[in-house]
Amino acid sequence: LVGAACERIVKAAMELGYRHFDTAGLYGNEPEVGRAVKGVERSELFITSKVSSEHLRANDVVLACTASLSRLDADYLDLYLIHWPNDEIPIEQTVDGL
Repeated sequence: LVGAACERIVKAAMELGYRHFDTAGLYGNEPEVGRAVKGVERSELFITSKVSSEHLRANDVVLACTASLSRLDADYLDLYLIHWPNDEIPIEQTVDGL
């Protein structure tokens, strides 16, 4: 989900007690998730995002993560995952970026 619907759903989930939110740059909803969690103590949240398969070179991982943090308006992620592997990029490069 993207847009206002995403923001409303995340806020409703928080009212029900949810504190883990899983997003990704590919989903296109990081800004909405970031806006929805504003006002909640960051240490009370667990936010996961993912790097896409075309950004698995070390420097690209760092840039993708930085962009996700910016879109989420967050200082850190609790978990950053590889969305899907890419056989053309050695996993060592990805791990270096992570």
